[in-house]
Amino acid sequence: MCSLFRGVTDDDFLSPLCFQGLLTAAALPAMTSMFSSPVQAQGQQRRFLFVICASGGADICDSFMPLSTGTARDTLRSHDAVDIRSIGNHRCVDRQRQLRFFVGGSAQKTFLEENGADMAVAAVTGSSVNHVVAARRWLNGDGRAINGRTLVESHAMRWATPEMPLPAVNLANGGYIDPGIDASIPAVMRAETVQNALLFGMATHPSKGVVPINRGAQREALLTRARLVRESLDDKSAFVSRYSQSKMLQGFRSRRKETVPLMQELDLITELTMVSSGAVRLDDYGLSASPQLPALTAAGFADLASDPFMAQAALAYLLARSGASTAVASGAPTAPIAGPGNDEFGFTLKHPPLACDFSHTDHPATQLVMWDRFLTMTGGLIRLLKATPFGDATMWDNSLVYIATEFGRSVEGNGPVGTGHELNNGVALVSPLLNGGRVYGGLGDDGFTRGFDRNSGNVDEGSVISEPDIVATIAKALDHDLGPGDDAKVLPCLLRS
Repeated sequence: MCSLFRGVTDDDFLSPLCFQGLLTAAALPAMTSMFSSPVQAQGQQRRFLFVICASGGADICDSFMPLSTGTARDTLRSHDAVDIRSIGNHRCVDRQRQLRFFVGGSAQKTFLEENGADMAVAAVTGSSVNHVVAARRWLNGDGRAINGRTLVESHAMRWATPEMPLPAVNLANGGYIDPGIDASIPAVMRAETVQNALLFGMATHPSKGVVPINRGAQREALLTRARLVRESLDDKSAFVSRYSQSKMLQGFRSRRKETVPLMQELDLITELTMVSSGAVRLDDYGLSASPQLPALTAAGFADLASDPFMAQAALAYLLARSGASTAVASGAPTAPIAGPGNDEFGFTLKHPPLACDFSHTDHPATQLVMWDRFLTMTGGLIRLLKATPFGDATMWDNSLVYIATEFGRSVEGNGPVGTGHELNNGVALVSPLLNGGRVYGGLGDDGFTRGFDRNSGNVDEGSVISEPDIVATIAKALDHDLGPGDDAKVLPCLLRS
C-alpha cells in the first residue's frame, strides 16, 4: 500500500505486524487530528505546486534563451534565425523539420502563445554537474533555503489540510526524489514516491477490485473481521510492546489507520484510474475509469497507456483536483519511447534514452525533442488547471509550475554533435503568482547566460543567481514559511507586489 511504509526500514518488515499490514489495511473513520495547526491552512485559498523535472540537463539555449547562429561562436547550441520565433517578450526555438529519427519541434511556440504572459525565464548558475547532486539542489536550494526542505515538502507543510491523504507526491527519478535535510518534518509531509503513474490509483484502496463484484459483501465482511483481529493481535504482540516508543512504528500504525480511510473517502481508486476496460472489464470488479478521462484527452493527453511521462502529468492534475495532494513533482523517464519508422529509418524516437543526457550523443535533436516533451506535458497540465473551477477562480490562479533542470550543456561541445555538462543555464517558472512575461538576465554571444539585478531583473554581469535564490523565491511566492536568511535570497523582481 502506498504511504503506509514511508519511514519504515527493511528490518521492520521482518515483524509480524508489518506482514499483517501488507496483507490488509485498516478501514477506520477518518481522523482530522493528524495534522498540527501550522499546516492546516484553514480559511485560506489553497495553492498548488507542480515541479517538472527536466532530467538529464535541459539547455535553456535550446528553448527560451536561444542562441542565433549569426552572432554566436558556439554553432552546436545555436539556431538559424528562421528557427527562432519571438512571441511577446519571449523567444523560442520553432524548428519544424525532422532531425533523423527524432520527432518534435513545435511545442515551444504553442506553449508561449498560451502561457508566455505567465512565464518568467531566469538565467542561473548551479553548483554541481553531477546528475543526482544537482537535481537535489535545485529542489532544496542546496540545503541553504526553506530550512533545507525540498520545495514539495515545504509546500506540504504550508498548504496541506487534514483531509489530504497524500500532501506531496513525487513521480520523478534520480536526485529529484531525494528528501530534504530537515529531519524534523513529519513523515506524512515527505513526498510519496510513485513508480507507475498509470496504475497508481489501484494502490489507493485496500480491497476494491480484488475479487469480482458479486462477492463484494462477503469480501467486506471478511476484511472487517480481519482488521479487528489484526488490531487486537498488534496491541498484544511482543513486538509492539517492545517497540511501543518507536516513532517509525507509531507512524506506521497511525498512517495505516488514517491514510487509507482518507483515500477511500476521496474514492481515489476511481478518480486516479487512467485506464478503461480492456481484456478485463473494470465494472466486473466494481471499478470504473476516472470521470476526467475525456478532459485529459481534450487537453492533449491521449497516449496515457503508452507514454509514462504523459501519465505522470495527468496524475499530477488528478491528485491536485481530487484534493489528495497539493504538491506534485514529475520527471522525464530515462527509458526511450519509440514509434513507427519513417522513410529513412525503421523507427522514430519521441523520447530519447537518458532523457536530456542523450545530448552527449546528439545535442541538437535531443534538446529539441525533450523541450517538446517538457512543454507538451506542462502545457496540457496548465490547460486542465485553467479549466477547473476553484472557489471564485480556477486552480491555475492558485498554481505555480517550476521547470527544474540539473544543469546546462557545455559550450565547447563534446565531439561532433554532443555536449557535456555545464553549470551555467536557466530555469522557467510559470504562474499568475509571479511577474511573468519576460526574461530575467540575458545571454551572451559566448553561449553563457548572464545574471540579473535582484530588484529590476535587468542584466547584471556581476550577479550570479543560484539554487537558494530560485527556491527561496518560489517559496515566497507560495507563502511558505521561510528559513533563517531566506528573505535576503528572495528575488523581488520575480514577485508580484
